[in-house]
Amino acid sequence: MIKKVLIIGLVILIVLTGIITSVIYIYNKEEGRFYKCRTNMRIILTAIGKYQQDNQGQSPPDLQQLLTKYINDPSILRCPCDKNKKSSYIYLTGLSSKSSVECIIIFENKLNHKNPQDGLLGHMVGFPDAEAEIFSERNFKSLVKMILDTDDLRNEYSKESIKILENILK
Repeated sequence: MIKKVLIIGLVILIVLTGIITSVIYIYNKEEGRFYKCRTNMRIILTAIGKYQQDNQGQSPPDLQQLLTKYINDPSILRCPCDKNKKSSYIYLTGLSSKSSVECIIIFENKLNHKNPQDGLLGHMVGFPDAEAEIFSERNFKSLVKMILDTDDLRNEYSKESIKILENILK
C-alpha cells in the first residue's frame, strides 16, 4: 500500500516537473525571439547609419540595398516570429543622417511580441539612434500621430512614408 502511494506521488511529481519545464521553455523561446528581433532591428539601423556615412547622409532607397556590403545575412531583415520570406519590417524612406531621434525609421507591422515588462503585444520600432523598442498598439499609434502632427518631423519623411504612417491611424 505504501509503495503504491509512493509510486503515485513520484509519477505526479514527474508530471508536474514536465509541465513546469515546458512552460519555462515556451516562455524562454518567446523571450528569445523578442530579443533576436530587437537585435536584428539594431543591426539594420546600424547598417542604415553606415550607408548614410558612405552616401553624404542619404538613406538607402530600400533595405535590400544594405545586403552584402552592410548586412551579410538576409535573415536579419526578418523577425524570427514572422514566417514571411521577405522583410518583416516596414522601412520609412526620406530620412537623412540629420533626422530627429524621435523619427521612426523602421517598424514591425505585426504585433509579434509581448513586452517583457507588461506582457502586452506590441510593435518593435527602430529610431535613428539605432535603438529599438517595443510599443503597445495604442502607444505606437500615439507616436505616429505625434510625428504626423509635428511639421518639423512630418517634413523629414517621403510622401510614400507619410502615406504609410497615415494608414496606421486609419
